[in-house]
Amino acid sequence: VLFVGYALVASAFAQAGAHIFGLEVNQTLVELAQQTLDSEGVQGTAVIYDGYTFPFPNGSFDYVFSVSTLEHVSDHRAVLSEMARVLKPGGKAYLSFPNRWRPLETHTGFWFLSYLPIGLARRVLKMVNRNTIDEINLSFLSFWSLKKYIRGLPLQIVYEIDAASPARRSVKKLMASFGIHFSAKLELRFIFLNF
Repeated sequence: VLFVGYALVASAFAQAGAHIFGLEVNQTLVELAQQTLDSEGVQGTAVIYDGYTFPFPNGSFDYVFSVSTLEHVSDHRAVLSEMARVLKPGGKAYLSFPNRWRPLETHTGFWFLSYLPIGLARRVLKMVNRNTIDEINLSFLSFWSLKKYIRGLPLQIVYEIDAASPARRSVKKLMASFGIHFSAKLELRFIFLNF
């Protein structure tokens, strides 16, 4: 299992018997991830990468997880392409990221900031003496931008349509028939991709 950006859930996967790898963009984060793994007594390897190319051969992983990381990468399509490249045939990717259309932007705490184009959002934060967008390499994503980034890649969105209530299941099926994932309306996106 590959975690793009170390995730706190990685240890749970290792404890369940998975062989895990975590990618981080700087040595401090790699060391922190490795210390966490070591302190929890689980096997796993944290490695550094350049933010674009994963240091693994094609078809190395059954699963790739990206939890609250995609909104911090410089080239979304490149990272998604790398996820597809390192997945084995039949592999799955799990993505979770904040919804651009959530009124309260999660990283800055500013209302409606993510509704703005990134350049204007950057200027707004600078006017109030904050530089969060550049400091944490923040971008704003939505389900629609994800669909654009994976177009032409060998990844397919899994439209989850199961629900306890028949009414909710019907709504999910209707949304899926129009190519809309049910999480498009939630505060966070939770999306599986098949390779």
